[in-house]
Amino acid sequence: MLDHVAEFEWRGEGEEAEVAVFAPDEERAREAFERALPATRLPGLEGPVHAAGAPDGRGFVAPSGTHLSPELLSTPERGMLVGSGLPASGLDAPPEDVPRLMVRRLSEVRLPRLSFSGLLRVCEGGAAAAAESGLVEEEDLGVLAPEPGDPDALGRRALEAGAKEWGLVEGIRCFAAGTVYDEEGGERLGVEPGELVFAVQASSGELGGIALALHRARVRSLLAGEAGTAAVPLEGGEAADVEAASGAAANYAAALAALALYALRRALPEAAGRLSARASWRIGGFSREDGRGVHRSGLAALGEGGVVVCGGDICRGKGRMHRSTPPFGAPEVSGRLPWEEAGLLERLVGLDPL
Repeated sequence: MLDHVAEFEWRGEGEEAEVAVFAPDEERAREAFERALPATRLPGLEGPVHAAGAPDGRGFVAPSGTHLSPELLSTPERGMLVGSGLPASGLDAPPEDVPRLMVRRLSEVRLPRLSFSGLLRVCEGGAAAAAESGLVEEEDLGVLAPEPGDPDALGRRALEAGAKEWGLVEGIRCFAAGTVYDEEGGERLGVEPGELVFAVQASSGELGGIALALHRARVRSLLAGEAGTAAVPLEGGEAADVEAASGAAANYAAALAALALYALRRALPEAAGRLSARASWRIGGFSREDGRGVHRSGLAALGEGGVVVCGGDICRGKGRMHRSTPPFGAPEVSGRLPWEEAGLLERLVGLDPL
């Protein structure tokens, strides 16, 4: 049973906790609620489980002071906003042809290869290890901070998959910066109206998926067939292994984002040193925050003031959902953005797809 408590917000009771759901309509709210129900069985839950659902995606976040469950984690990803310093009309092509031009140019960039020892360093140090190889500049590391991670916790099969998948991510979208909703916020990011910008989404892919599947099976086997959400004590060795695997997968995703930044710089010689990462955010995975273990599935880790590209806008998070926010858009309702109306984020700059 879901109660409609406010515009774009519903509440429902799970097994051991309440679920606060944000959605553009009741159908999406019910889908998000059902997906979040396993999280309400997590021991040691602190506060309600928060969930969000829309046609473009859905996710939830659940913090526990005592337990960790790999069953509640989505494969870690890294999102990144890249500004070029160029007007969208400044390339040797009309704006509508820029995406096709960028696909061609990116395909011509020769990417550095990754050895197996390099892969281990990337999973441990993320973009910092990528900087040692010259993929990014030192100043880029401020937005691509690594997670505590250990490649040994991933498993051999996951590492082999990561070595095969190393390359340019497909999730690079081109935009022209459009409507400025917050001049001060836009200036702080260095985004100018009409500027050519890119939204990058890098997933840890098979590396993260295989590693999480391994730990889910291991934790489930430890519970000898017990019903409910499989979880282990937060301070135990098994939880430490899951955390190390999640962090290593997140670091791999961050290194893929760094590789995309490397490729964009070489594909846009017109930018001549102006192209840079303006913001970055983590999606999914596990982290420790304020003494709690925070499980995220499909949501971005974003405290108050953090920046994310959500749908067709650059937005600032409000920190309402256990320092999380949807990285996916929701359809406007009567000209209003549901996530903004629900107090989850606020728009800084609109993005016009190219």
